[in-house]
Amino acid sequence: MFSMLGFIIVLAAFPISLFAQQADNVTCFGTQYTGLDVNHCRRALRNIVYDSNGRLDSYSSTVFTWHKTCVINVQKVQKNQPTRQWLEATVLAIARTCRPSGGIRKYPDGTQAQVYRSTATNVYDVNQPVCRKRTCNFQPNDCLLALNQLSVDPKGNFMGQKAATPVSQATWGNCTVLMQTTDSSAFRISHPEVNSSFKRMLSQCGSHPGSVYISGGTEGSNGDVRLSTLGSKC
Repeated sequence: MFSMLGFIIVLAAFPISLFAQQADNVTCFGTQYTGLDVNHCRRALRNIVYDSNGRLDSYSSTVFTWHKTCVINVQKVQKNQPTRQWLEATVLAIARTCRPSGGIRKYPDGTQAQVYRSTATNVYDVNQPVCRKRTCNFQPNDCLLALNQLSVDPKGNFMGQKAATPVSQATWGNCTVLMQTTDSSAFRISHPEVNSSFKRMLSQCGSHPGSVYISGGTEGSNGDVRLSTLGSKC
């Protein structure tokens, strides 16, 4: 499943500067990253999961997905459930209006839809660890122990540190483990579902900070889980 929150949302943040170009309430991006293909946007739309009524779920506030050159990033009020028809029409209108760099359309209720060119830094691969260059003063085993400190509910699912906050963090030694959902919905994932990916990241990254995305694991229908390690002294 492909699918971001204010954090990752380093991925979701405005990827590019805005042009003073508007049409049909769409503002186009000005960027060095061009080559957005409308057909790739049509394919990316097929990644999005809807409920039986053809609507987005009411548990998430972000829909993030892509295919090849096209990234789709929709921010909505959590309880709102836009229809498939609305989302597809909006995305294609942006992609057509703002060829080849993409753009954004905002709505009075706080909803906004962005379509833009994918790059190596604004999309991610599931179950593929990414290691940072700097070296931190922690041992991988500290990170495993930190992971075990993350709170879980009676069903064994990880829990956010605050109500309705899809973020959990724990530190052991000099290693801090951070878990987040990409769609801002609650966790629906347990230790057995993350352990293999997390250990693969530790094996690959060693004492370098790293991150890995795990498919699904959220209350929302279009989210993924991001696990990362940080050093407290680096």
